[in-house]
Amino acid sequence: MNLLHVVYSHQEEVNAWKKNDTRFIETDAVKYLWDHLQTNNSIHITGLPGVGKTLTLHHIALQLRDTQGYIIIPCCRPADIPLHFRKGRNIVFVVDDICGKFTIDENEVREWKKYISEKLSILKSGRIKILTSNRYSVFQDHRFRVLEVFSEHFCDLSFGSYCITVLEKEKIANEYLPKDVFEKIKRHIGQMDCFPLMCQQYTIRPITDALMFFSNPFDIFEKEIFAMKEDDKLKFCALFICVLLNGCVGCGHK
Repeated sequence: MNLLHVVYSHQEEVNAWKKNDTRFIETDAVKYLWDHLQTNNSIHITGLPGVGKTLTLHHIALQLRDTQGYIIIPCCRPADIPLHFRKGRNIVFVVDDICGKFTIDENEVREWKKYISEKLSILKSGRIKILTSNRYSVFQDHRFRVLEVFSEHFCDLSFGSYCITVLEKEKIANEYLPKDVFEKIKRHIGQMDCFPLMCQQYTIRPITDALMFFSNPFDIFEKEIFAMKEDDKLKFCALFICVLLNGCVGCGHK
């Protein structure tokens, strides 16, 4: 397949990344990731749900495109890399939720392990970058850790040196939230989980009781899902199918 055709086929997806990126707040983790990629061709991002793994992954890919001319290729499976690899071209392959979204996908692990052993020369090409991410529960699984290409160099957004700080949370809140909402939750921000995701979700569907939303987001979502089940069964079934297919409808599942 012509590389230009591939780029156009992903244009809508990448444009959506760019739209979401307009409000992105750079953190110490982003600085580390960027510096690492200046001398390495791969990095893995992990963390608990809602800490901004996907947004960070997309931000780095967009920066590579906009500053160094990289072509962005979102991937669902290992075969996408040799399929779209072009010698001498700057290409960044982006794999979100590698080897499973909620739990480890052993079939994917086997696929990646086989690919790495057969195509290591591509992975070491100085012209490509491979950006990957997954949840902490998948990353910590011993079956994933055998994929040293991804598990050796990583950035943990939940624990350690590059977890999101209170100051960074405040900057994110100031970018996404109305001032009155920020003031209501400010002194509780340090204890709030999933904060970047919650800020993004609040802009989409503002909740009257902001403190309740940010303190107990799962209670809010649970009520929304039960309401959907009663009021719109078709939409509920669609959500159920998306969960079953790991959020990757049309990515080769049978």
